[in-house]
Amino acid sequence: MKKQILTIIASLLLFTSANAIEFGIGVSGSLALVEAEGTETESSNTGTESSTRGASVDAMSGIGSVFVEVMLDNGITFGAELVPMSADVSDATHSRTDTSIATSGEGVTGTNTRKADAEVENFATIYTEFPILENGMFIKAGLSQIDINTLETNLTNGSSYKNDTVDGYTLGIGVKGEWNGFYTKLAGERTDFDDYKSTSQTNTITANLDVNQIKFSIGKAF
Repeated sequence: MKKQILTIIASLLLFTSANAIEFGIGVSGSLALVEAEGTETESSNTGTESSTRGASVDAMSGIGSVFVEVMLDNGITFGAELVPMSADVSDATHSRTDTSIATSGEGVTGTNTRKADAEVENFATIYTEFPILENGMFIKAGLSQIDINTLETNLTNGSSYKNDTVDGYTLGIGVKGEWNGFYTKLAGERTDFDDYKSTSQTNTITANLDVNQIKFSIGKAF
């Protein structure tokens, strides 16, 4: 999808070179609710506990972003936004203690504690805003990407779940106004990402991530 985003940006620049009336640059601050849920399946489980474990967590945080925009004379806006920070997607560090079934000298014996947490970073979106009313209301649609980092405590002879980048789409609605030579926006947005999936030895984890935001933006047009 990264190549698709670069292609779209290049196409927009070519299109707007003859049609754009203003360029904008600005910053946004938002209250974001990150919703994450996932399951871990242990295919080699021979014990009495379930081979599938699940968890669902919500994490609220404030995040900031920077954006650049091209605004056409018909009110349509094309933009790109980046959140240059990371955010926790778990309300706690999750851990479990397993009893090894390996015999002495053939692996890890005794009890082993595995700890896992996760964070997201490099939340990037390219988007289009369409005006729907004369009072400044608009709807927003965009393509997004985010990096998922698994903050896992690994065993010396074990493996870990991979860090990965997942794609998604963003939809929103808001209102745009002007203030003292600047323009402002207040919007509600939701980003739905594709599922994250990773395998660590005989275990497989699948997770779903969504981000809901109440966002205030201020920009300067040139």
